[in-house]
Amino acid sequence: MKVESGTGNGYYAHVTPENSLAVSATSIPRQHYVAKTAQKAFQTIGEATPASGTVNVLHIENTTADQTYTITYVRLSQVGLSGGTAIPDGTQYFEIGVGQNYASGGSQVDSTNTYSGSVVQTGGIAYDANPTLTGTFKTLDKHWPKEDAEEWSYSKEGAIVIPPGSAITVRFTGTHTAGTLYARVSMYVTDVDSLDT
Repeated sequence: MKVESGTGNGYYAHVTPENSLAVSATSIPRQHYVAKTAQKAFQTIGEATPASGTVNVLHIENTTADQTYTITYVRLSQVGLSGGTAIPDGTQYFEIGVGQNYASGGSQVDSTNTYSGSVVQTGGIAYDANPTLTGTFKTLDKHWPKEDAEEWSYSKEGAIVIPPGSAITVRFTGTHTAGTLYARVSMYVTDVDSLDT
């Protein structure tokens, strides 16, 4: 028996020495696939000035009706912190979490589409510079900086999903009153309950 291509070109399937059909496939990260086929992969950057207590560095809220935000990477950094206890210190840390929504203040920031030249937008809204938030913060991860200008990358391979009406927040708790806090979130946007675009 021969397995033909079915297109009339006369090609037949190849069988390996292990008696399996010879096949090939290309595996690419889902973020790449969504970026290339739907132009719906984004990066959002937030900055804030530290203050004694907790400062919301970046807040991204999904205000769409039928899309989910899948978070793939978060990058954190702090530069030139002063006016407080030197790091490393157990009372000074970044947190990534969910459970809060925007109330007021801060500065609205745009998400950048990773497909250069695309006009597609997230459909949501983001704020940096310490917006006021409501709700209960639920921590997904914490990071205690070890030195000035240290960068820390958090990879969750798409395990953090932000459905419509929900948000993700990056915040910093510490004692400093000057310097810069930085957060970058990478994500892609897809239909609710869809593993395709």
